[in-house]
Amino acid sequence: MTTDAETRAPDRQASGTSAEEPLRRLGKYQIDKKLGQGGMGAVYLALDTELRRKVAIKVLPRDKASNPTLVRRFKAEAQAAAQLRHDNIVAVYDSDESDGYLYIAMEFVEGQDLHEMINRRGTIPVKRSIEMMKQVASALQHAHEHKIVHRDIKPSNLLIRRDGVVKVTDLGLARSVDDTIETGITRAGTTVGTVDYMSPEQARNSKLADIRSDLYSLGCTWFQM
Repeated sequence: MTTDAETRAPDRQASGTSAEEPLRRLGKYQIDKKLGQGGMGAVYLALDTELRRKVAIKVLPRDKASNPTLVRRFKAEAQAAAQLRHDNIVAVYDSDESDGYLYIAMEFVEGQDLHEMINRRGTIPVKRSIEMMKQVASALQHAHEHKIVHRDIKPSNLLIRRDGVVKVTDLGLARSVDDTIETGITRAGTTVGTVDYMSPEQARNSKLADIRSDLYSLGCTWFQM
């Protein structure tokens, strides 16, 4: 992976991001505002200045870029998502490094995640919940046909677009069942995922997670709805 300084004109390099100076630009992406913060970094709303479209930019900060495990996990997320083309999976457009920041440019989904929806509205009507779960199941089938297991299906990783379309996001813990995507984060006997939605076999050893584990997590998600 090359840096923007090597591949793009100087005026497209990332601006500094010290505590006093917020992130303004990453390569061709002009940062608008922060959308959220997670354990792996922040997600920003940005403008692709070449294609003139809004995107979501997931950024691994410099202090985490020195951690090989986090870097492998971050890159594996982009690799896994890049293999998938489905209406119910958030699309990845680009992945690169700029001024010491690793980033992934993704489809921007206007709406809210399922966790937020449940907190705001309470129980989802059965008919609507069935329709939503069918969309997620279709996305998981597509992923599994490409031998990718998500391993972290839960309400906060399901984005609900304003028109009702559900999008699966966050493939940071995904693995390929034939190990063509190797993150190095799942040594035998270790556990990754979210406990409340994790299948028993994934809890014992995350390398054992397969399509059935994702379906178990989907069932736990549906139960919460």
